[in-house]
Amino acid sequence: MKITRLTIKIIIFSIFLLLINIKNISYAQPIKTFPKVEVPNKNSEASNKYAVIANFVKGKTEVKTFGNVKWEHIVFSGVPCLNLTNPPESQKGKFGIIYTNVGTYEGKQLDLKITINNWDKYSKKNASISYVLNTIGHLQGGFNWVDQTWQYVDHETGKPAHISGSYMTFNDLDGLQYIQFSRETTKNIDKMYVSNNTWVDGSNQNGEFRISEVNDKVSKDEDKFAMVTALFSGNEIQFKWGKEYPSNNYTPEKSWDTGLYYFGFIGEKPVRTEVLRPTKLIDDKDEKQVKQNTIQTKNEIFSYDISHTVPNEWKEFFYKSYKFVDDVPSVLEIVGEPSIINEAGKNVSEKFENISSNNHIEYRAKNSTLSKSDFYGHTYHMKIKVRIKSNTDVEKNLDNDGYYHVRNIANIEKDNRTMSTNEVITKYKPFKKMLHKSIIDNNQEVEEKKVRVDESYKYRIKGVVGNNETINDFAIIDDGEDVLSFESAKVFDANHEEITNQGKLTIDKDKNLIKWVPNDISNIYGKT
Repeated sequence: MKITRLTIKIIIFSIFLLLINIKNISYAQPIKTFPKVEVPNKNSEASNKYAVIANFVKGKTEVKTFGNVKWEHIVFSGVPCLNLTNPPESQKGKFGIIYTNVGTYEGKQLDLKITINNWDKYSKKNASISYVLNTIGHLQGGFNWVDQTWQYVDHETGKPAHISGSYMTFNDLDGLQYIQFSRETTKNIDKMYVSNNTWVDGSNQNGEFRISEVNDKVSKDEDKFAMVTALFSGNEIQFKWGKEYPSNNYTPEKSWDTGLYYFGFIGEKPVRTEVLRPTKLIDDKDEKQVKQNTIQTKNEIFSYDISHTVPNEWKEFFYKSYKFVDDVPSVLEIVGEPSIINEAGKNVSEKFENISSNNHIEYRAKNSTLSKSDFYGHTYHMKIKVRIKSNTDVEKNLDNDGYYHVRNIANIEKDNRTMSTNEVITKYKPFKKMLHKSIIDNNQEVEEKKVRVDESYKYRIKGVVGNNETINDFAIIDDGEDVLSFESAKVFDANHEEITNQGKLTIDKDKNLIKWVPNDISNIYGKT
């Protein structure tokens, strides 16, 4: 069959157009067409696996820096920022920002550590990176992109936090801005939610997923069509915050002395959230935020701390009911009245109704509380002080090691759905008070001994310090008969190690009195 030259040209031109079209589709297409992207319906629910989002807590969150770069304090459009212009190439991956106390997970405080990994400069002059000081926010200007890692770390240790997942709603995606996730983060994106009328496009850049606005349009912070909610597994995300610079509006000769293009995110999302898991921990006089504690005395006061995060929600997802419930074991006495504290340490008990009865503790959020947006996006702590009742017969229920156990679990109830805390255990080992005095005769303890006048001999006073109640003052005292004269004394522990110098020894020969007072009685219970 003969094919004319014109036909060949038409075929070649058609293939060329097809290739262009395929290339454009692979570069950017509506984000709704991608796997794992969902337009939520009324039955959609985000799993409580994705429990964490960074939140700036006024009066508690601090902004710190790390690395060998010099940040400048500036005010940009009325907003205080840390600004860095033309960061040195040698410091890539070695510097960044830490926002402290941005959230909790299983009762532990979290920090957000932001590391600047890399960048690609657009401007031939100045380019700047900025971070906001009174909220968690980032700007850049003069860069094609700034690559950074946002990682949740343990506030106490600074080590990567063990969390199941996090989420972010990226908002105000406009003006040719884009977020391009690293390959590893792309793999860790489990779900994305967008509105049905979203203008956001998606593309795959060599295994890195990019979300972007490609038509140079302008949106407002609250425009849902310019938002994407992403659910991430793990404790970190790495991404490039980028900007396309159209040639008709920008030139590489322009200088950016501050960040300009704001990386925005919010805690709300276009889907309701499964009830997050609450955590229960214990505080006592020497143990803090633990799941298992040991009290030294039967009447020692310890505290339950039930913490629960209520995520930010849009009005259509506000709660119908919400309450803390704790059936405190009957062997415990409740000391004082329970209270509810928010993440900033403020008492917010007035937002709840106390409908408790005896050891059944129940605090229910008021209807007026649930209808206001300021209830959401906070972590609440119910604090309950308790101690073992004096009439509790602990001796009947000891384990093989001689410990009495008090176990407890609390619940959060939201819209008739219940989520339980972990179990906490308090241990108490009773020690009975014992005191015995004997005479040493040929290295043997005897109850009586015949002695001559002026003959020296030794007494041994041996005792066990009981722990049925708190001891505020303690001393070993021997008030001898008038016919005796005390010459010396030594104090030993159960291992026969001398501890006389760990206290004050007094020998009053006039009153025939010996007294030894230990320097520290905080850990004296049960000691011999």
